[in-house]
Amino acid sequence: SDMDGRYIDVNPSACQMLGYRREELLGMNVLDVGRRGQDLTSEARSDFLEQLRVIWRQGGKGYQSEFMAKTGKLIPIEMSITPLIYHGQEAVLGAVRDISARLHVEESLKESEEIYRLLAEAAEDFIFIINRDMTVEYVNRFGAAIFNRQPEEVVGKHLGALFPSSAGSQTDALKQVFQSGEPVYRENPFEFPGKIIWLGTRLSP
Repeated sequence: SDMDGRYIDVNPSACQMLGYRREELLGMNVLDVGRRGQDLTSEARSDFLEQLRVIWRQGGKGYQSEFMAKTGKLIPIEMSITPLIYHGQEAVLGAVRDISARLHVEESLKESEEIYRLLAEAAEDFIFIINRDMTVEYVNRFGAAIFNRQPEEVVGKHLGALFPSSAGSQTDALKQVFQSGEPVYRENPFEFPGKIIWLGTRLSP
């Protein structure tokens, strides 16, 4: 766009994403395809144009926003803006990527993680997530209860602090899992506060 936000050139991908013909976009302003660009006050539009001038003086900028297609559909986008000279005039180049699919995957992963967390909390098994530095990233309530603690009191603890008598063998087994990417099953006695329990432990990457 030029420094007034008017499109001075667009590629076919932009036309396809927004549903406009090239000649239509070339008669529009960047704010016309913004989510609420048409509702902005004159003061807000002036602020936007000032931002373009700041980008020109200070260099590129990247951010996430939403465009509105000709149909009214909102499209989440990731944009990087770079100042340039176009046919002898100051302008900014906007490289835009439709991130709808990525956001959908991220949302699906969040939902899956929440389902697994609910299952883990309901399980009467000791469930831990251990980092490569051998500290606890997650433990379910059943697992924390064996230490007479709440989960948040166990998270961040090193294995050596939780299992002082067997930390060495557990560390070796975890390192094997991290290096090979293959699960390991072990049966060992574990010393907990006031008791020793034999456990079958499956370590999975």
